[in-house]
Order: sequence, then structure tokens, then C-alpha cells
Amino acid sequence: MANQANAVNPSLIDLRVNDTTELRFTTGVDYLLVIDNDNPHGTSWYFGEFAQSILTQYLQGAANVTQDSLTVPSNAKVLWLFSPHQPGEFDYYAINGSSSQKGARGKIIITLAESAVTENLPAEEQPTNDQEKTPPVIEKRRLLKGGRRD
Repeated sequence: MANQANAVNPSLIDLRVNDTTELRFTTGVDYLLVIDNDNPHGTSWYFGEFAQSILTQYLQGAANVTQDSLTVPSNAKVLWLFSPHQPGEFDYYAINGSSSQKGARGKIIITLAESAVTENLPAEEQPTNDQEKTPPVIEKRRLLKGGRRD
């Protein structure tokens, strides 16, 4: 049910094709990535193996889509709705359609949902190694006649 709600209201990420930035995503969360190209030439956006670590639900406005790249037409936007399912780090870069030089370079980081929860906690709130390795204790009780527990 949570994924259905996420698909209705995905996290919105806005990116210009020439931005040098770090994009952070978490597994199990739906994202709508808007890639904006306000250049007079189409721009190819290379993202390596990032596409193998996500589930694409919707992709609109892209031209020449391959396993590791897509082309954003001139003065256009690409809408990419996806959900990351595998953690990893991936470099991306843009190549302007009028030259063969690499443009802006950035990094895409996908973290596991569990590690993302503690990643931004202050140091004093970070779990210790003992806390991470020790499973929670579940109290077992016998059910007596009449539905009472002892």
C-alpha cells in the first residue's frame, strides 16, 4: 500500500543537464526526476549502470534511450518516474550535441532504506555496533484458557 501512495506523490528532483551535483536516492521510494535542457542543442545524459539499479515506471520526452544514456532534446524536459531497488554509486555526465566534449559530471548515490534512516542522525544518536547486531528481544508468553496471558 505504501508504494501505491508513493506512486501518486513521488519525491520530485529537478536537474538541469549541465548541473554538476550529487543526486541521492533511497531504495523503495518513488522519484520523479525532471531533467531540463535549456540549451539550443540536444544533450546526451550518460548515467552508466544506474538504470540497472532502478525500476523505471515512466519515461517521457527522452530521445535515443539506451541502457546507459538518454538524449534530452533542445529546450525540452524529460520526466523520469522510477524507484531505486539496489544501492550503489554511479557517475553521470552530459555531452552537448554540438560537441563531443564531456560536460558537467555528477554522482548518483542510492542507499538502502534502513541505512538512510541513520545516515543523517547526529553522532550521539547513531546506533552502536552492539545495537546493530543484537536483534530485538521478543517476550514470549503462554496463552491461558479464557484468552488470558500468564
